[in-house]
Amino acid sequence: MRNPLTVVVGVPPEVESPFRTAFSKLALQQHLELAILSAYGLGRPYTEDYAEDVYRKLVFKLRARRRSTRETLLADTRLIILFLHKPDESHTVLFDRFGVEAFVTPLTLPTIADMPLETDGQRRRVAQQLIRNARSAIRHARKMLDAIHEELRRENKTCLLLPPKTFGREFRKVPGRVRDAAANREDTMSFVRTLRTLQIDRQGKYYRGEGRLVFKSPSKAGPRHGLSPAWEDGHESSCVIRGRLRFGAPYDPHFHYDCPIPPGSAAGSQVATSQKSFRQIEHMQTVRRTIGYVELRIAASELSDAAQSFRLRSR
Repeated sequence: MRNPLTVVVGVPPEVESPFRTAFSKLALQQHLELAILSAYGLGRPYTEDYAEDVYRKLVFKLRARRRSTRETLLADTRLIILFLHKPDESHTVLFDRFGVEAFVTPLTLPTIADMPLETDGQRRRVAQQLIRNARSAIRHARKMLDAIHEELRRENKTCLLLPPKTFGREFRKVPGRVRDAAANREDTMSFVRTLRTLQIDRQGKYYRGEGRLVFKSPSKAGPRHGLSPAWEDGHESSCVIRGRLRFGAPYDPHFHYDCPIPPGSAAGSQVATSQKSFRQIEHMQTVRRTIGYVELRIAASELSDAAQSFRLRSR
């Protein structure tokens, strides 16, 4: 496994230079790879545009890494996002943008906002405080990434791999649990224990999302007919990353959910009119596209029937 890839955001411009020097030394000591150090005004709230700009820079860094095969793309990558805490809670936009792909953790407590930055001595003290906090945050992040990586190996038994959008609102509990563990520097055993007891609809080995959609994953010995997309496939960058990293740790890019729609659901009755079984999806990020595909098949079938009827009437 390569050194964790680290992104630091929100460091005040006044202390960027001494912080960068000190963090470079810390990276060598802690075996980290500093990908991005993004300075940002202490009194400025984080915005979606800022988060998106940092995300684009991260994608550039990931794409520029050592070339690998489709099978091994990002397989040796661990991703940590350190952010400067904002009293206005605007850092939630960072969780929204990075919170599934990376392990996002606060670099400082809110009290840093009250520290003066007027003199060189004050700026050095703030930089030193940030480095101390960074060392503590990284130490905890490493332990959390180990725990998350082990949990991801459970695959169909963990809620960490559920698709964020398609599963529905219940999924919000999962990144919320990771976020709380990061903010509180929670013990990893406590994190795993509470993660496994989250109130998410689970039916034996399967999870049930909105619309009664069942998320069933083949076992490791079962058929794995999907492979998450690579950069050159034309998918969105987040699709590539989320198909291979979850909360900062890598997982099997062949992992996917098969999602049959149970009889009696609105979507299920639609599918039943055109075909007996629901088409299996290739990987977990394409559930929504698959549903659209089936609906498109239904529409195409109806158009075909109508055209055939028209031809018969014309004869």
